[in-house]
Amino acid sequence: MSWLANPGKLPENLLLHLSEETRSAILDYDLSGQQRVNQLFRRVHDRVVRREVVLTVARQDDGPKRVRDARKALQPEGIIVLGHQAHPRIAEGLKIDTPPKGSWIATRVVRAESGDTDPVVIADKRWRRATPDDPVSAGPIKYQ
Repeated sequence: MSWLANPGKLPENLLLHLSEETRSAILDYDLSGQQRVNQLFRRVHDRVVRREVVLTVARQDDGPKRVRDARKALQPEGIIVLGHQAHPRIAEGLKIDTPPKGSWIATRVVRAESGDTDPVVIADKRWRRATPDDPVSAGPIKYQ
């Protein structure tokens, strides 16, 4: 046996570590590739999602385009999907991991109120990470 990475740390298999219910909803064969990617980012928040996971879920060659389209589809639910290039400031402001190159991270946001501490400005408005008790509301349309 020849070790390929010893000692080495392999990246987490995100899909393996999701609940059966969540994994089944994401990998539903009746859904299109776009709908599966939407489900991935609708259900998996505050965890880095690697490109390989998106390709597995989308089952299409252009998985990253599915992420761009998911941003538009999930905006009415307040879900933003951040990438490595244009969004590190937002990720840091929301106190979530900054995704490395070729990865994304999703979170749900709501408009910050006057008493909220440490809001982040996105598209000239103040936002914060949503809590489970916050009602669903549309997120920022653009957050470049």
